[in-house]
Parts: sequence; C-alpha cells; structure tokens
Amino acid sequence: MSKRVSAVGPTIAVALGLATPACADDVWTGLVKQNSGSTDYTVVMRLSGNGGETDYPELKCGGRLTRVAQSGAYSFYLEKITNAGAGCIDGAITLVRTT
Repeated sequence: MSKRVSAVGPTIAVALGLATPACADDVWTGLVKQNSGSTDYTVVMRLSGNGGETDYPELKCGGRLTRVAQSGAYSFYLEKITNAGAGCIDGAITLVRTT
C-alpha cells in the first residue's frame, strides 16, 4: 500500500508515482481536502481494470469508480457514491502518473 497526497476541488487529483498507467490492480491511500481551509480526510482507492472503489473512512462513505478516459499520464474516473455517509457526493477523480 502506498501513501499519496491528493488535492480536491471540483475533482480529486491524485499524483501517482507509477511507471505504468494508473489502471493496474492496486490500492492507493492519501489525504484529500474538499475545500480551501477544510480538514484533510483519508481516501482509499482500489483500482481494477477500468474502474475501482473508493472509501473515505472518516466520513464513513465510499463509492464506485468508472474510468471514462485516459490520456498520457492522466486517467479520468467518475465516482458514484454507493455508501452514503457524512457529506459525500458524486464527482470526478483525475489520477496523474508522476514518473
């Protein structure tokens, strides 16, 4: 399991230190921040093929990821919250390969 740092605006952008596209079967964890000045919280992403799952332990929610595009170092996912908790909403996640 690898620790990664994330940032959240309208989407979550996660920088991955990968030599291959961010679609391999793997688990990624990191901290995200939804708004400027808000508290960081943990995201755990389990990627598999063209999708995956997310879990936000502190918020007690999670969802399903569907990869909608890939271009070079970028993989784009749509997230549908399937386990509603405190303040989770559907959104988009961009994974960025950094190596």
